[in-house]
Amino acid sequence: MQEKLIVYNQTRDVTLGDRVSVADGFWTRLKGLLGRRELESGEGLLLIPCASVHTMGMKFSIDVVFVSVAGRVLRVVPRLAPGKIGASVRGARYVLELPAGGAVGVEPGDQIVWRICEQN
Repeated sequence: MQEKLIVYNQTRDVTLGDRVSVADGFWTRLKGLLGRRELESGEGLLLIPCASVHTMGMKFSIDVVFVSVAGRVLRVVPRLAPGKIGASVRGARYVLELPAGGAVGVEPGDQIVWRICEQN
């Protein structure tokens, strides 16, 4: 999880995170947010590829945004509590994990885009 992204909801004209880590390998996806005490505002994790998540072993709730290969929001799960297994979302290629409350206002059909931060 070396590079950081800025993730933007183009439909709502809102930045969802400006320090979003990428988990795109087996080990980084497996670890996910385990070991973290919390996600600060502006932080997040983009899992690639991913169509389902769980919060087993986590210590805090997260908002989960399932995104298609085209960048369209398929489903939003607000405040997924620790110790839960989330549903698998058909057609999801990416999952964006945000602090609880970080996906307020995000709706299915919204267009999500991201770019690498200039400053890591």
